Amino acid sequence: MLIDDNVRIEYLGTNPAPDVPIFSVVLTSVVCHTIIFYNLPASTTPMMKTYIISTIHAVVSVLSVCTFYLRYTVDLTQINRIAGGGMKGTGDEIMAYSICYSIGYFIYDFLIMLLFKSARTTSALVHHVIIILGLLSGLFAKVGHSCHFYLLIEEFSTILLNLKSMYYDRPYAHHLLSVLFVISFLFSRILYGTIICGYAFRTAPRFIQLAVNAGDTTTLIFVVVQTVLCLSLRCLNFYWGILIIHTGMDMSSDDDEFDDDTTDYDEFEITDDDEDDDTDDDIDESESESQPTHFHECLRLLDGALNTNNPPVLPRWCASEQIGIIDDPMLLINGHKKCLTLPMDKREARRFIRKAVPLDMKIDIVDGISFSPSSCQLPANSFSILNPEWTTKTESYLKRSCVAQTLELDPNQIELKVSNLVLLEPSQFPRQFTWSKNEINPLAIAKLFVSLPSSYKGGKETITYQKEKHVFDLSEKDSIKSTFYTIVPASDECKHEIDFISGGYKLILIYDIIPLTPTVFYNVYIDETTAMRVGKVLETWTHGLEHDYHGYSSKIIIPFCDSFHLGNNLILHGMDRVLGTILRKTIEQYYSNKYLLYQGLIQPNRSNDGTVHACRLLTDLNLMVPTNINTLLNKIDLCLGNCNETFSGNIFSRKTRSEQGNFVNLEQLVVPIWCLVPISHKYDLLIDNIPRVLTHLEQNLIPHHCYHKETFLLIDWLLKSSKKIHFNAKLLLHQLLRLSSDDTITYDLIITIRELFEHKKFLEQFFPMTNEQEYDDIIYLLTYSKDKKIQLYLHQVFRTVLKRRSRDTDTIRDAIKFIGILLSRNVNSNFLLVLIHELLSNIFQENNPVPPSVTDLANLLALLSFSVDSYDLSCQIISQEIIRQINITKVTTTNTSTITNLLRTVLVPTIIQIYRYFINEHQICRKRKRDSMINFPSWFLSLYQTCLSLLNSYCNSPPPIPTYANLSNIFDTHCCSICEQLFIFLRDTRTFENTFIIPKDKIGHFNMIVNKFDPLIIMTKSMISDKESHQINIIKMTTCDEEICRENNLLRSLLSHFQLSNQAEHQSDTTRKKRFKPSM
Repeated sequence: MLIDDNVRIEYLGTNPAPDVPIFSVVLTSVVCHTIIFYNLPASTTPMMKTYIISTIHAVVSVLSVCTFYLRYTVDLTQINRIAGGGMKGTGDEIMAYSICYSIGYFIYDFLIMLLFKSARTTSALVHHVIIILGLLSGLFAKVGHSCHFYLLIEEFSTILLNLKSMYYDRPYAHHLLSVLFVISFLFSRILYGTIICGYAFRTAPRFIQLAVNAGDTTTLIFVVVQTVLCLSLRCLNFYWGILIIHTGMDMSSDDDEFDDDTTDYDEFEITDDDEDDDTDDDIDESESESQPTHFHECLRLLDGALNTNNPPVLPRWCASEQIGIIDDPMLLINGHKKCLTLPMDKREARRFIRKAVPLDMKIDIVDGISFSPSSCQLPANSFSILNPEWTTKTESYLKRSCVAQTLELDPNQIELKVSNLVLLEPSQFPRQFTWSKNEINPLAIAKLFVSLPSSYKGGKETITYQKEKHVFDLSEKDSIKSTFYTIVPASDECKHEIDFISGGYKLILIYDIIPLTPTVFYNVYIDETTAMRVGKVLETWTHGLEHDYHGYSSKIIIPFCDSFHLGNNLILHGMDRVLGTILRKTIEQYYSNKYLLYQGLIQPNRSNDGTVHACRLLTDLNLMVPTNINTLLNKIDLCLGNCNETFSGNIFSRKTRSEQGNFVNLEQLVVPIWCLVPISHKYDLLIDNIPRVLTHLEQNLIPHHCYHKETFLLIDWLLKSSKKIHFNAKLLLHQLLRLSSDDTITYDLIITIRELFEHKKFLEQFFPMTNEQEYDDIIYLLTYSKDKKIQLYLHQVFRTVLKRRSRDTDTIRDAIKFIGILLSRNVNSNFLLVLIHELLSNIFQENNPVPPSVTDLANLLALLSFSVDSYDLSCQIISQEIIRQINITKVTTTNTSTITNLLRTVLVPTIIQIYRYFINEHQICRKRKRDSMINFPSWFLSLYQTCLSLLNSYCNSPPPIPTYANLSNIFDTHCCSICEQLFIFLRDTRTFENTFIIPKDKIGHFNMIVNKFDPLIIMTKSMISDKESHQINIIKMTTCDEEICRENNLLRSLLSHFQLSNQAEHQSDTTRKKRFKPSM
């Protein structure tokens, strides 16, 4: 034995030692990595977390191997130190701990990939399985253990790969790390890994020879396993290497034009040569199929395409200009007979103030100093504009030449609505407009201030919005003759301040600027190249969705550049207008039938470090680009959930702090977004509001024949979506049956109903059927459906439901009821026989863990009686099982109420029903002049006799005599001669009934005592001979027991009168003979 061990040591070595706590180290590694994963900031995506922890593991693994190379002697030619487990005393002992740590990491990472789809790739799963199997087999069999340790240095390339992915939003760092990753991969996994494996395979022949000589069959098996795993891993690394080389060649071709003004997004630049070169397009498509772009990379490319080639001057969001001399609007205050005279003097100002109300304006000076109102206003319903030229010409001029031209808006997409008339009195301090909720039009995007001719000095205006400040000083202009306008965004975040006014009054006519379309801002001039470049990225995204690539989402959320407060209108300015225009024009001009563009508001949650991550939708997503799809998708009430992985841009690093450094209240902070969705995945937007979808389907689509195509597409999505959708499948079937009258859609309807029958929800909800309508739908299908295979599909549904819920007794009961109702509605008898056969096969299967109850068996027996000839043997088995369970119940239960309840509610009604069926069949036979003898089967007679015997037994024997507690305590306090008689009667457990003679003056006392006991039945009557006494009969029984006894007697009488023989009607009573003929 010692010689064998020495031989094994020669090729296997001595490591790992038996005292190495393999499982403890592996478990510790799994737990530690899991703790790190779940303690990273919540704003970090699962994919990013895996990058961080993978980097930690790679650094530890590389350092452990490098430290081993520096501290110990390495001999790759020694068999037991490269192909075996290593030798004790050479430092090889530490290898096992490093290997166990790596096994724990790979197990943890494998579980994370199973839990989070975004962190999962097929190749990574295969890689982890191979690694785990290889390392574990090396630990326990010692085959290749040392080689596995040396190969851990291959994780060096993983460090650069993770850094490359983590810095995807920094073009230069991403490019540099990509180059370094290619170099490290080729060096560590291709060159170094091949060398180590080469040494291992070089010693393999000698290793195998020594194992054969030692008769070590187990080791030889592990040699084969390790060889297969090693070659598989080598092939996987070479496959990755080929893909990386292809990518590196593409990167090098782009580097030729890479300078300070460009990024690696240039691969999506569209030139004339590219448009004419079909060959290049084919190459690009083949490359995209061979190596799909990661979804994060797709988002990065979209950010680059949206943020390049922007206009040098961003669109304006506020303005103030002099108009010149215009017509007098002829302002008439309600109640006045004379219009206001312009320019306004003190006399006209006093007349205005008498009718006006104060206008609150904020004055920013020392706290505690208050001022009387220095401004007033008239709402729009308190004055009129009498000059028709003003409403027809001047307002049109203001809309087209002032608002639309200055803000680069389409004048046909806005309207001006008079808001109020404001008078600013002289003031030494700057004043800021503050509008109450009643004074703000929720539809307005901005306010137009028209300063009418007035005599005053000063009035410089300052507008601050989104950290931008604009000062408009028109004080040197002629305010007496000229008119000025100022455009201010309608937002609480916008500060509109007017400097001191002296020497007169300033009269301002204010308009609300109201958009007529949601895309009023999306009309900035955009270079066509930019739109085509964005379109290229969108095509890449759609390509990834169609091929179900790893991590791809069916929606992209693009946040605005600025945050907003809840309750404010969406004010697009600067970059937001540019990005919105790019998205709108790209879709409208090139992809109008491929993408949906929505706009809405979300409220982000905040993690501990103040970053924004998971979000919820505050408003409906409004469709920005009109399409021909149904109106259901015009507004979407969508729960976005955690959108970190679908956000384009660095939304999860946005800090929600104010200018003073404090956290902003997230209950007020909202983020406007765009939401991009391919039309091919449009229904995924409805996943969070299925009731709304079903309502739309029932009310808007199904009733209208023109929407049938959309109806079937929507239902097809409901049935085939990979998401968990909750809907009432039987209600959907009912709605589909409304389409059966249209012959033009018969085929589509048949296919859809078949798919519904196969759907998991329909199978789960098939039983129980809770209302008559559900049965009517099934019967309608069986009777009128144009699908010739409808019975086959319903049979399959019935079979699947029974198999999936075979242990549920309620399912058996529901199935019996289902067949019984179909039987009562004259459904095809052959189909019912098939269902009954399926039901019996399920009930009488071997080792059935839940045998059917007596109630179910009795109902089933009644059901089978309609075709006794076909199911005589089954009826016999069921009858025997019922009798067997009754006998068991009699033995195991002392309480007779259980059996009597079964007799009264189940068994006797079943016998009566079966008896009536036989009588009806007998009457039919007599009419056809056939044999008039009734052949009652033996199973029926046995069940009949059992039930009748039980009823006779219960009717002939008195009910159990109850006992009464606390008799001594009660009678001690009420002791008299009558009480003593009652006490003796109640204590006697053999006496069931007794009669008492009570004097009239003792009746009250006697009733008081008797009423303390239950159950008792008391019958009182006056004595005829002695009218001074009463005869009271007391029975120890409840009223309920009395009713049960009466009902048992009635049932016994009913069964006793059954004629279980056929008697000729014309024979005399003396000559009648029983013609009963039992069938055996």
